[in-house]
Amino acid sequence: MMKKLFALAVALVPISHVGAQTSAGSLVYAPITAAPGSVDNVQAVPLPVVLLVALGASLLLLGARNLRRYGRHHSFGLLLALCGTVTLVSSGVYTQSASALAAIINLSNPAGDTINLPTGGFELVNTSGVDLVIDSIDVASGCTSNTPTEECLSGTALAPLESCFTDYQCTPPPIDTDGDGFLDDVDACPTQGDQGYGVDGTGCPNPVPDSDGDGVPDNVDGCPAQGDQGYGVDGTGCPNPVPDSDGDGFPDNVDACPAQGDQGYGVDGTGCPNPVPDSDGDGVPDNVDACPAQGDQGDGVDGTGCPNVV
Repeated sequence: MMKKLFALAVALVPISHVGAQTSAGSLVYAPITAAPGSVDNVQAVPLPVVLLVALGASLLLLGARNLRRYGRHHSFGLLLALCGTVTLVSSGVYTQSASALAAIINLSNPAGDTINLPTGGFELVNTSGVDLVIDSIDVASGCTSNTPTEECLSGTALAPLESCFTDYQCTPPPIDTDGDGFLDDVDACPTQGDQGYGVDGTGCPNPVPDSDGDGVPDNVDGCPAQGDQGYGVDGTGCPNPVPDSDGDGFPDNVDACPAQGDQGYGVDGTGCPNPVPDSDGDGVPDNVDACPAQGDQGDGVDGTGCPNVV
């Protein structure tokens, strides 16, 4: 029975340590060097839980030994065991109400120090062996105190083995990973920010514009203001030149005869081929005139373009 009582009492006493925690800020403590009574905001701090635990355990062990020696019905042994159990249970109840099962942080440097303030409930115990005072508390942005009983405040004095409590909670700052002005939790593209052309209403980057509508984005278009002129664009985004189908030097879009080029005698101002000349003026074009230099001698010309002989 005594073993069960001891196990129950010890189970009610939180024994914890400081693990990895989010920092809620920092606390600076130092030895008290000022005259008594000159420290502001001094709080009376109750007997540390560690002493209650030690006292309860001692009483419980003494009671157990007494009962073992004199029998389980010995009233003094029962009284000691009961007192020990009540003391241990009381230390557990006190700790739960005062620090919400706070872990312990030791203020162990008699010369003073700066410590990180973790989030959650913690008991700060002066284990330095000298009187200490909380010089300052710097709470990080986004962190607030849950104002525990016997809260550690700037100016709180702690005699050796006295303690005070902290209990901070912190709200994570909003995150905008890609810096586009849309917080990650509402950004449809949280890792793709402005690529130089702004972002749309969902937080995704606007596409690179194609100012001339030729299908080649401006950032790789060699002629971003000159699109397809009717004949497509080349690999650089520049418009293909107007073709000259008949090769007469007149682009098709201004050639009156785009399928008829130079027939050997040049083209006129409209891009149409010049007619075959009639050098002797006999009405037979030179290309079919057997006598291109001999025209009508007064008696006409024959079918080959040569003058008739009388």
